[in-house]
Amino acid sequence: MRYLYAPLRELPPAPEPGGGEILARWTAAVRGASEPCVLLDLAATVTAASPAFAEMVGMSVHQLAGASLFGTVLQVLDFNGGLPVPAGEVSRVPPLVALSAGALARSLLRVRRRDGTSLTLDAVSSPLRGGPENAVQGSMTFMHVV
Repeated sequence: MRYLYAPLRELPPAPEPGGGEILARWTAAVRGASEPCVLLDLAATVTAASPAFAEMVGMSVHQLAGASLFGTVLQVLDFNGGLPVPAGEVSRVPPLVALSAGALARSLLRVRRRDGTSLTLDAVSSPLRGGPENAVQGSMTFMHVV
């Protein structure tokens, strides 16, 4: 007969579900990701960013923390003329759609970085839900330069 001996230890209590907890749970994963990804809170400010995302946008991870993704970090451009997209249309980009509609969103984006250079990105965003009502607490977006 074979026996398995497992030492018993006390497990830490499970965190209470909530907005801060949901974003905190994803922060370590985003910071350790090898792909360009960013975690946003409900105000569309950067909660966490991967080093690859920071390199892609030309900023440090520390500079990104607390910055507005569309405004401070990136400016959304029109594909035709390369002009800035009107403020009302910026709400249609995947990270913001995931926040407002609570649904998975994907799109190509033309953006301008702080140094003035432009990129075309394939962005896939997912809402992050939590709390007693399972409400949207933030969004996670993976981006790839096309």
